[in-house]
Amino acid sequence: MKNLFLTALFCAFFSSINAVAAMTPQHDPEVKIIISPRRIWLVADEMPVKSLQVQVFDLAGKVVLEQHYSSKTADWSLDLQALPAGRYSVVAGVQEAIRFCK
Repeated sequence: MKNLFLTALFCAFFSSINAVAAMTPQHDPEVKIIISPRRIWLVADEMPVKSLQVQVFDLAGKVVLEQHYSSKTADWSLDLQALPAGRYSVVAGVQEAIRFCK
């Protein structure tokens, strides 16, 4: 019961965050990550992008979605509709994880 309450509190706090600008160090481009209830949108400020790996992790740290992007990729988004409700984190390149609730 306590875990359910903490999960609900965590999700309520993080669900108010709609857009997060994430800086990626080293050779990865700067990527803006916009999280909506149905999709994660990625906007790279630097073109061309040679390669960018994006992973979505569940609370246990298991990769539940993974996609590789480059300048030749037409759709820079991840569909979240198949994921069950819960807490997740997204990592684009080598940046720090961004937490979100679905």
